[in-house]
Parts: sequence; C-alpha cells; structure tokens
Amino acid sequence: MKAWSLLALIPAVAIAQQPSTSFTLGAVTANCIPVLSQDGAATPPLPPGSGPAVCPGGFFGNGDYEIYLLNDPGQSGQQLTLYGCQANWGPLVPANPKTNPQTATETITLTGCSNGSEVYAGSVVYNYVQKMVRCRLGSCPTWVSTGGSGTLTLAQ
Repeated sequence: MKAWSLLALIPAVAIAQQPSTSFTLGAVTANCIPVLSQDGAATPPLPPGSGPAVCPGGFFGNGDYEIYLLNDPGQSGQQLTLYGCQANWGPLVPANPKTNPQTATETITLTGCSNGSEVYAGSVVYNYVQKMVRCRLGSCPTWVSTGGSGTLTLAQ
C-alpha cells in the first residue's frame, strides 16, 4: 500500500493580486505635487503643469484630493486620473528629535478614488524637514516639504 501525501491531493489555489502602482513625489508646488516616477520609471520631461501630479486641493483648487498618473495599472496603456478621493490625514510624526535637521512624515490614507469605471485606495506619505525662517521673533522653525511617495491598489 502506497502512502499518499496530503499536499498532493489539495489543488493549488492561485491568489490573484489586485492591480497596484507606486510613485514618488517631488516638492510641493502652488496647487499640486509633481510625480517624479511611477513603478520605478522616471516621469518623462513634460511642460510645467501638464505632467502627473497629486493634488490635495484638487487639480484646479476645487477641494477634492485628486491624482493624475501616466499609467493605469488596471487598464494597460491608459493614463489614470482619479477624482473624489476621501483623504484621512494622519498626524505629522517627527523622526528622532536628536537628528539635525529635524525630519517628519505625514501619512494620508485614501479611499474611494475613482475614474468613473475603477475605484482605487491607498496612501500617500509626505516627507518634511524643519527649517528656520525669519519671523517677528527673529528666527522660527517651520516644516518644508521634501517630497514623498504613494501607493494605490484597485479596490475589489
């Protein structure tokens, strides 16, 4: 009598991965934050204001958190423009207070980001460094954006 392995009798189950993308951010501009790369590929040079971006106040300052990326992971070969993201802003979290200059991060959790046919969720992390600026008291500390990163996954 032959002994059968229990594992040989259980069929392999493939776990499907939802399409996702990651991106890096440059320094904050007036309304939006430029996307420097997506999934490890650098953003090609484009005219100012026309490239991929993350816009916490909307593309035109309408108040919605919106995102424009060059590649839609859910629809190959398409661009991804997401509107109406519900943003849950986390606290500013300073790193080790003994470092100089002081750095901090802020994580924003995003849900309900839609392009009309797909819905994405994910997060964006902003990086900051503390700088001294002139103020009425002489010199005051302020946080300055140094970029960040983000991830989005197609919701089921």
